[in-house]
Amino acid sequence: MSMKPLPFKINKAIKKIGVKKSETAIVGDQFFTDILGGKAAGIKTVWVDMIQPETQLSFRIKRKIERLITKKLKWGVQ
Repeated sequence: MSMKPLPFKINKAIKKIGVKKSETAIVGDQFFTDILGGKAAGIKTVWVDMIQPETQLSFRIKRKIERLITKKLKWGVQ
């Protein structure tokens, strides 16, 4: 899904497949796109660990920032 975390694209996708927001959840491994996008669209989110470790420096930096933010918000994965 492109243009995450903008909620209008997520809402458009929900409408297109014909489900209610209350029946929908976004499952993702990226806080800044998947989780914030789902929260901005007003749907449930499930944040999971990535299957394969990121190798690019930009992803590693982003993961560290995600951990700092979620620790402050107490959203961290146990």
